[in-house]
Amino acid sequence: MSKKYFYIFGYEKPSERCSNVEAGTDFESSAAVYIIADDEQQALEWGHEISERFVCLLYKDDHISWKSDGFAAWIECDPDQLLAGSVYSLTEIPVVQHGKYPDFAVMLAGRPG
Repeated sequence: MSKKYFYIFGYEKPSERCSNVEAGTDFESSAAVYIIADDEQQALEWGHEISERFVCLLYKDDHISWKSDGFAAWIECDPDQLLAGSVYSLTEIPVVQHGKYPDFAVMLAGRPG
């Protein structure tokens, strides 16, 4: 039986990467997507693929690798509590089936540099 899992991942915007390298800072952004999968492990593994593709598109470079940069990623058990008081709404989070990608154009909007 499939279930909807709330997947969150960290990444660096290009400007954050420059600052982190040049100034020794540790800036990081995050994004989220709901993944409908058979189990949590399947959702997490597919989430890693989504993260990898997202970062390649963000940088417009297939050689930039989210996986090799070792960013955090997890399945959040209580997304309502996590986003309580946030400017984001759970209804804004994309929902995808395992094996399908979200609309990256929407996810990348407002996330340049």
